[in-house]
Amino acid sequence: MPLFDSNPIRLNLFTERRGLLDSPTIPLTAIAAWEGIGGGPTSSGELVNERNAMAISTVYTCVTILSDAVASLPCKLMRRLDKGRSEAVEDDLYDLLAYAPNPEMTAFTFWSTIVGCSALTGNGYAQIMRDRTGAVESIWPLHPLRTEPIRQSDKSLAFKTSDGMNEGSYRVVAAKDMLHFPLFSMDGIKGIGPIRAARESFATARAMEKYGARFFANGAQPPSLLVCKGPAPNPKVQTEIRESWKAAHSGANQHSQGFLFGDWDVKTIGLDPEDTQFIASRNYTRADIAAMFKISPTMVGSLEKLSNNNWTGQQLSFVVDTIRPILVRIEQECQRKLLPSLGRNAGKLFVTFDTTERLRGDWESVIRTLAMARNWGILTGNECREELGYNPVGAEGDVLLTPVNMEDANRLLEKPSLTKEPVNENQ
Repeated sequence: MPLFDSNPIRLNLFTERRGLLDSPTIPLTAIAAWEGIGGGPTSSGELVNERNAMAISTVYTCVTILSDAVASLPCKLMRRLDKGRSEAVEDDLYDLLAYAPNPEMTAFTFWSTIVGCSALTGNGYAQIMRDRTGAVESIWPLHPLRTEPIRQSDKSLAFKTSDGMNEGSYRVVAAKDMLHFPLFSMDGIKGIGPIRAARESFATARAMEKYGARFFANGAQPPSLLVCKGPAPNPKVQTEIRESWKAAHSGANQHSQGFLFGDWDVKTIGLDPEDTQFIASRNYTRADIAAMFKISPTMVGSLEKLSNNNWTGQQLSFVVDTIRPILVRIEQECQRKLLPSLGRNAGKLFVTFDTTERLRGDWESVIRTLAMARNWGILTGNECREELGYNPVGAEGDVLLTPVNMEDANRLLEKPSLTKEPVNENQ
């Protein structure tokens, strides 16, 4: 059995927190009972927590968009030079961050798990395992609902987790050995997840999905009444008629032609989805949930306002406004916990995510940008080829171009003919 159990499928919130519900001193109507399992009473009557919220299609899409977007970016350990910077490929930490943080998962899986947990619960945790010398040996994600920050008796910060432990047991991890990636926090320590912050919106979305599923399952425009114009049938006949009508007009038989034997009539007493603005409400809910995750509605399936003119701008906004804050949280936490603060490498190493690929536009704009950088002497030919994924050419590809139609402004002072005042020939 692995030391760390971070598989969300094995999560059982009701097993983890059943003590609150079993306690006879806490009524089920108390908010504390529901807070213990991550949910709470809502106006729609739906119980929403971090687990069942993933059943909402928009929530699942938003979480996977964020996690996959960050995980797909190369995470690099860099070294500062006297002029510029270079990749610190010789350091063991480089492989941990870029390829495999631990023996059981790739870097993509690791960062996808961390960002997904943070987006859903407000907190992402990863324990740092060190060797005898104190060097980082591996990094393991921890279940965010089984881990939480605590204050010890000496007021120092630590983390309590039951991930990988027997039921009822836990261990305490020192703050220096825990990577913690919180979202917005009221105390600066534990982040607040969108599910808890906006529970009513997610509960409304969940209630609407259930309503839509029931509507298409019943299919006979329920609720409706079967009105008997003759003598009332006995209860057995009533049950048989009701089941027969349901079987003939629900599921695959929905909206089929109905037929009643005897003197019966059908009275529809409900509103159809068009009357209740069902489609418009679903679209609004989708956009509302996307906004909570700072994602454009066009990325979660709402394509009404998408065009070729605004697509590039939306991609840039996604990187700058949505992805970049997540990357800064990760980079600064890794800098603080993984990199040396003393010794000859102190301050020279840093962690960064390469967003170059996400910032690329269409092919025409990429070529135009590289051509401009080449003509103005910013990039060499080989550097432009590298950006396009091509192999370099010979030494001639390393030569910078110099624009001959431009001149250093300081050289104007060296030309007396340009600095003398013009002579008036009429004098």
